[in-house]
Amino acid sequence: MLTQRCLTIDDYFKAASLVAGCRNDRLSYVLYYLEQGGMSVPKAFELTAKCETLGVPDPNAPVMARECLVNFKAKYGMTYEKIGKILGLTRQHVYMYINEKRKLLPARAEMIIQRLADAEAQLEEQAKV
Repeated sequence: MLTQRCLTIDDYFKAASLVAGCRNDRLSYVLYYLEQGGMSVPKAFELTAKCETLGVPDPNAPVMARECLVNFKAKYGMTYEKIGKILGLTRQHVYMYINEKRKLLPARAEMIIQRLADAEAQLEEQAKV
């Protein structure tokens, strides 16, 4: 039986390269073999166990989110791109939501309302200073 050698920095770089270039359907196999080779591999379910559930979204949220977007853009004069960075969306999505070219799902609408409220509070706090 062979003894296992100590892992080097090059081993970790090679493992990162394998994982980064791996297709989704083969990732579990790659991670399994890396674990068999002595690497410590985190389990995905351990990472997602900490997620919170938001419950049932409000059906009126899309209308309120669009109004929030329009008011936020008018009040602060921000570009679609800047608002997109605040929301974690592309400028094209922000444009389509504001101009009603794309329908907002209630869960996404609630996220937009929450993030715009947080951003507005931060902007008002910066204005006071």
